[in-house]
Amino acid sequence: MDFPTGFPGHLEAKVDAAIAKAEVSFLKAKANARFWSNSTAEELIKKYVRPIFIAFAYQACRAVEEASPGWNHERVRRDLIRYLRDLVLYAWNGKHPEPRSSGHLEKFQEGLMRELLDSKDWLKIQRELGRVARKRSKVPSEVLDSTMKTLGARLNEITVLKGISHEELANRIGISRSAYFEVKGGHGGAKSKAKAELYLSHLSSETSRKNTD
Repeated sequence: MDFPTGFPGHLEAKVDAAIAKAEVSFLKAKANARFWSNSTAEELIKKYVRPIFIAFAYQACRAVEEASPGWNHERVRRDLIRYLRDLVLYAWNGKHPEPRSSGHLEKFQEGLMRELLDSKDWLKIQRELGRVARKRSKVPSEVLDSTMKTLGARLNEITVLKGISHEELANRIGISRSAYFEVKGGHGGAKSKAKAELYLSHLSSETSRKNTD
């Protein structure tokens, strides 16, 4: 099950732990089931999906709270629904005895999503998003503006402000052209991202000093 593009790597561990725990619980329940039928599998798929989705939702809230680049409340609301839909499909295809049964997947998917979005767990997630929003509202707007931008968006801004090409910016950062465009697209390795962030941080510090002088 893939994380959304740009999801902070340090927040993945708790979701991965929830997935591992759900896998173990599913396999134990399957082994102990007297009959392995479609209905039995579907009940276990529901139990599999719920804790994984909840774990992801809370870590997505952390991404906003930590001002991770590209993550805000709008992004979380959109990606929570998308992640839930993909998670149900992932579990269905991997665990249902008849995953290709005609027309049944869509009905099951919509029913489970509605069940989760009407649950107390979803209410708690919304309250957590509200808490984060209240906390974030106390942060100065200029800080919010900079932290909400993706790394790729900030790199684009630098090329415009400095009047240089992306290739030249890659050279100034100290990474290869291919690594630069991977980072700009929201991918790339941790070292390349760190170099880009460090370079942007230096530029920001220089700008602050000039404004102070």
